[in-house]
Amino acid sequence: MNSQSRVAVIIKIVALLLFAAGVILLTAASRSSTPNTAEIARERARFEAIGALQPPMTAAVGDSQPTPTASTPTSSRSPDETNLIISAHIGPEPGDLATTDPVSDGTVFEAPADMPPALHITIPAVGIDTDIVEVVPKTETIDGQLVESWQVADWAAGHHAGSADPGERGNIVLAGHDDVRGEVFRGLHDIEIGAEILLTTPDGVHRYIVEEIHVRLERGAPLADRLATGQFIAPMPEERLTLITCWPYGIDDHRIIVVAKPPA
Repeated sequence: MNSQSRVAVIIKIVALLLFAAGVILLTAASRSSTPNTAEIARERARFEAIGALQPPMTAAVGDSQPTPTASTPTSSRSPDETNLIISAHIGPEPGDLATTDPVSDGTVFEAPADMPPALHITIPAVGIDTDIVEVVPKTETIDGQLVESWQVADWAAGHHAGSADPGERGNIVLAGHDDVRGEVFRGLHDIEIGAEILLTTPDGVHRYIVEEIHVRLERGAPLADRLATGQFIAPMPEERLTLITCWPYGIDDHRIIVVAKPPA
């Protein structure tokens, strides 16, 4: 065998080895991203045991505290469904420096003092540690209702434009994926009342303590109930931090909503 033949054989062997390595890596990645059905079942049982699988809410747009109502849950998931959070379109547009934030029931909140945005969120108790980026909604019509539809950020937590910043009066709204594109909020379902949440801004670290945890049906719920769930991201008169993700892992037919406030 001449030298050229030997080189050709070596190249073929190397190519076969690289191909085999690629197949092994793809198989491992596929297995790691496949939802663990036993884990999902355990988590659903845990939430049901503590009574956290509450039905969705009904409330007039602008109500600060929606009330529960009955609904039928579902566990189906469309593989191509996007993780959108919707809320009633109540204005002003994101970035509009209005002096007040009007709500449809006539309530008017004073514009908060201008503070720098949060750049990072850390929740030591559940291993969440990720950057924060700004996200904006698009306005669309669903079933004749004008709504704001928020896309969840990839590989980071998304701060809803127009919501408050740390240190301001108002509702600081952050959303993140639990099982795709970074899984930045994957551990949020393990959070407990009293857990500490830290938001880092150019001015320093702001501390919040979890006071409420809600689990609400999203997929398959009527539009009115989805908009009522969206009341958790509406403007609020006092400073609070609202975190949102999907649940359970790999199914994502519910919303987990965590409400935290500055320590007294």
